[in-house]
Amino acid sequence: MPSRVSIRVAAKRTGLTTHVIRAWQKRYNVLNPARSEGGHRMYSEADVQRLSLLSRAVRCGNRIHSIASLSDTQLLALLERNTAGNTLLAQKSTVEDKAKTFVEQIFADLVQFNTQGLHKTLEKAEVSLGWQGLLQLVLAAAATEIGHRWRVGILTAAHEHFFTSTAKVFLGNLTRQYLTPKSAPRIIITTPVGQIHELGAILAAASAANVGWEVAYLGPNLSAADIVGAAASFGAKAIALSIVYPEDDLRLGDELKHLRKLLPKDIPILCGGRACQPYLPAITAIGATMCENLNDLCSALDQIRRKTPEPAQENNLAPAETTA
Repeated sequence: MPSRVSIRVAAKRTGLTTHVIRAWQKRYNVLNPARSEGGHRMYSEADVQRLSLLSRAVRCGNRIHSIASLSDTQLLALLERNTAGNTLLAQKSTVEDKAKTFVEQIFADLVQFNTQGLHKTLEKAEVSLGWQGLLQLVLAAAATEIGHRWRVGILTAAHEHFFTSTAKVFLGNLTRQYLTPKSAPRIIITTPVGQIHELGAILAAASAANVGWEVAYLGPNLSAADIVGAAASFGAKAIALSIVYPEDDLRLGDELKHLRKLLPKDIPILCGGRACQPYLPAITAIGATMCENLNDLCSALDQIRRKTPEPAQENNLAPAETTA
């Protein structure tokens, strides 16, 4: 007869209490242990193994009522998925912690107007987190926080301008290191007339260049007619607009509609930035794509690119002429 152990031994080996084991048996029928001659529950090795699997699965965040009926094989598969998921979460947490440290250092450099220090911080962030990590987790996060601190008076306009100009130079130097295929689709990136903050547009330009678009970055505060003229000369396949400040420009809605009227119908417009929400009726009216963040922008550009036929000389490479 196979060896069996008491409920106390089973509890000790599985990390459960005797109360929990009894409750799981009574409520969810997780197993049916044998009884001794005296009527005590006696647990086989298979019983103990099943209790261990259930215990581990619950510690991973699963509810006992949802897993009680699973076989041991199914529980093992569930634990493998949970382990993989927890590993990804741990990696994500580590990356986010690193990004927060870099953002904190950015503010330390910023308040001292430390150009060299800020460049070194951005270089370290790019090496540690990669290009997209630098853009999305560090620069975009810092830009949002700088905007908040500027609005509540913690930072001045000088701080915001310093960060914008430094980031513009840094990203421009980085993007010039890469080669852009001659067949790459082209995009105009700017802010519409009246929108005076350009940091969001700079980050959008760097992101677009990183995913293989040839970018013409036109700076801030550009009229609809100028945008359309530039798009025609450049051969743009898309227009991206950053809308950050101000949030209450009564002219902007009409300006967006005028842009859509002048622009060829097959050229899509992408809009992003923290001030988009007040202008949402106008953005919706012109059929523009809303991009909540840089990841949304890259996804939208990928969709546009898949719909755009590739020219025959797609394998030829040439240095990108215009970058962020």
